[in-house]
Amino acid sequence: VHTGYYNGAYAEIPYTSIQVIIGDEVGFSNVGNLSGKINMSGIPEIWPQTAVVNYQVLYQKNNFKSEIIPWKAYADNAETVYQELDECDTVTINGKVVGTNGMAVSGVEIDFGPLYASVYSASDGTFTINNISRGNYYIKLSASDFDTTYVSRNIPDGDNTITLPNLTIRGGTRSAYGELVNEENPASPVVNATVTVVESEKATFSTFTGDLEPGNYKILNKSAINSSQAGYFDVTVVKGDRILKIEAAGYETKYILVDAKDGNVKQTVQMTPIPEPFLFISYYLLIVIYYLRRGNPKPNN
Repeated sequence: VHTGYYNGAYAEIPYTSIQVIIGDEVGFSNVGNLSGKINMSGIPEIWPQTAVVNYQVLYQKNNFKSEIIPWKAYADNAETVYQELDECDTVTINGKVVGTNGMAVSGVEIDFGPLYASVYSASDGTFTINNISRGNYYIKLSASDFDTTYVSRNIPDGDNTITLPNLTIRGGTRSAYGELVNEENPASPVVNATVTVVESEKATFSTFTGDLEPGNYKILNKSAINSSQAGYFDVTVVKGDRILKIEAAGYETKYILVDAKDGNVKQTVQMTPIPEPFLFISYYLLIVIYYLRRGNPKPNN
C-alpha cells in the first residue's frame, strides 16, 4: 500500500499511520516507511482463508484528510494500492456517546485511530477531541461491560468546530425492576402505572433529590412500560445512574434514581395518593358551615 498526494506532481507521504479493517473490527495497525510504502505481510493467519478477502484500510496523517478505502487480499497475494490523500486543516470535534436506548454513557474510551490519543466520555456522555483532520473515520468505542463498537463518521469541510451525531455503543443493558405500592397502604399495589426512563438535562445524578423541574428532563425510551395488575414493573436501562419517571392515576408523579452501574436493580417504590376531590370539597364545606353557624347563632326563645 502506498500513500501520496498530488500538488502539481505526485509526491509520496512518509510515515502514514494505517489500520486494516475486516468486518466491523480493526485487526491490524502499522506505519508507512519514508517512501510511503506499507508492508502488510504481518496480517494474522487466523483471518478468513477464502479465495478473496475484502478489507478496508484507514489512512491517517497530520494535516491530510483521513481516508478509508477497500483493499483485497487473495489466497496467494494481495493487490497494491496507491491512495492519494488531500491536504486539509484540523478541527475540534464535539460528540456524545449513548447506549442502545439513547441513554448517555460515561467512561467510554473513544478512539479516532492510530494517529490520535483516545478521549473518554464525561458523566453526561459528551466528549471533545481537538486537532482532528477532516475526512472519514472508523471510531472505536469501548467500555467495561459494553460490546466494543465501531462507528463510521465523516468530518466534512466547513466549520472549524463540528458536532457529530450521537455515537451508539452496544451492550451494557440492565434491568430496573420492582413493585409499586400505595404509600398509605403498602399491601396495596399500584396498577397500570407508566414507568418511563428519563435523563436529566441540567442537574447531575449526584445532586438528584427526587424532583425535576419541567423541561429539565427528556424522555429516552419511546414506549413506556405499564406496571402489571400486581404492581410489578421491569424496564431496560443502560449501565449507569438512571432516572425513572412513574405516573399513575390518583397518585403524585414520582422520579426515582436507580444505580445500574453494577447490575440489575430491584426497588420497591411507594406512591403518594392524591386526596379525592369529593372528600376535600366535603371537608371544606363542613368547615364553612361550622364557621357560619358560629357567626350566626340561633336566637334564644
